[in-house]
Amino acid sequence: YIEDNLSLMSIGFLLASPSDAVIWRGPKKN
Repeated sequence: YIEDNLSLMSIGFLLASPSDAVIWRGPKKN
């Protein structure tokens, strides 16, 4: 459930600002 929310947030960031989304998701994957 939490992971699903993070995914939705990631999509929201991608739609809002792709560059910021990449920076935000970078540390999460590592």
